[in-house]
Amino acid sequence: MRAMAKLKPTDLYETPVEVFAKLNDEFRFTLDLCADRATRKCEDWIGPGSSISDDAFSPEAQKYFCGLRRAR
Repeated sequence: MRAMAKLKPTDLYETPVEVFAKLNDEFRFTLDLCADRATRKCEDWIGPGSSISDDAFSPEAQKYFCGLRRAR
């Protein structure tokens, strides 16, 4: 069993680059839903410092979700 990485005492974490890269190869992300300027993985992001919004549930952010559909 692999040892879990020790987490720093903070509420700010980011997706590891290797994990993001593999998922992005398949899904081609255009928006990082939970980031800041330093940790964003896409040009557009939602979070502190974003020109879109700092809250994914805000009306400003909702326009980015128009085309998303729940998988059935």
